[in-house]
Amino acid sequence: MGILSGDPKNEPLHYGEVLSLWGTSMAAKGAVSCYQAYINHAGDKDLKKILLHCVHFQE
Repeated sequence: MGILSGDPKNEPLHYGEVLSLWGTSMAAKGAVSCYQAYINHAGDKDLKKILLHCVHFQE
């Protein structure tokens, strides 16, 4: 069976697609990490509420 000989849903991901998915996942995890650090250092209650919303939205 060739790589592109069947149903696209059953074919493996191309290495470029895997790299793109991995990079997007790492960027999202990094953003959550930064938001959590901002929450720990924020003094304003409204700002903390916005940051908590961002963290819960991404998880």
